[in-house]
Amino acid sequence: MLELAARGELPRHTSIIEFLDSGSIENIVDFGGGPGWIWAYLVNTNSHGNMSYYNYELESSRLAFEYLNQQLPSMNFAEIDKISNLIFDRNLLYSNSVLQYFENNSVFLDLIQASNPVSIILDDVAGGTEEFYSLQNYYGHLQINRFLNLEKLIYEVCSHGYKLSSRRPYQKEFSKSMIAKIWLGVEKGVECGIPSSVTLVFDRI
Repeated sequence: MLELAARGELPRHTSIIEFLDSGSIENIVDFGGGPGWIWAYLVNTNSHGNMSYYNYELESSRLAFEYLNQQLPSMNFAEIDKISNLIFDRNLLYSNSVLQYFENNSVFLDLIQASNPVSIILDDVAGGTEEFYSLQNYYGHLQINRFLNLEKLIYEVCSHGYKLSSRRPYQKEFSKSMIAKIWLGVEKGVECGIPSSVTLVFDRI
């Protein structure tokens, strides 16, 4: 994903670009940004302007990818105390398909409070009216996957002083090797399709 982004190719769809046109954003805070492919793409396409990028990631990811700080301008792997120092800046909080790997939304809500963003963009949020858990077979590794109650998420974010300004389907593409279904077990002997994904955009009131 990083190599594609560094060549100016998007490895997956992102809505962030359309919200950077005004030039009023000072910092992008990326919740679970992996190696920082979003920033690599923005730098390659000269869309980063005078912004700085803060990647809020697991320590294991930081240790693996923090060398990129030397290769990409204004890129930082940051813990929440450092992000809290940005609270008076014009921050954009972004996430792409990450909330599904958390037991609940509390860590994300803490990050909203710490960064006080002017806007929040959540791409690829999979869920519906019911919150439930499944196991994702990710290239042979099983990991817990949460499908969110979208109305609950919207309510929690809005309770922090935001309004939902956009809700639309996310342009999701699955690789040919991925089976986008949930197996319900031997006893039921059936499969069901996974819930669709949406993009949610919030603005501070």
